[in-house]
Amino acid sequence: AQHVGTTCTVAGPVVNVYQAKESRGMPIFVDIGEAYPSSRSVTLLIWAEALSDFEEMLNEVDDGDAWISVTGYLGTYEGRLQFNIDDGPVQYTWWTHVS
Repeated sequence: AQHVGTTCTVAGPVVNVYQAKESRGMPIFVDIGEAYPSSRSVTLLIWAEALSDFEEMLNEVDDGDAWISVTGYLGTYEGRLQFNIDDGPVQYTWWTHVS
């Protein structure tokens, strides 16, 4: 939380991938560390219009046993940490079959 408002890197296990298909913009949420709404969770927020840029990663990490590292602007939404791809460029790397 001390890095809110800065560009930083967060790495951890992917614990949940969810698309809110009924919400405007059909956002996709990738929870890192712990599942939302845990205070120890960081969410990567991807909007459906950018899905093609993230599709390979999403398909692989959604199967479980995956880790992701995300670098970008760390903001908050309703008090929870998140990387929102609309806040600036986001770089990411993922690993699968991590136990």
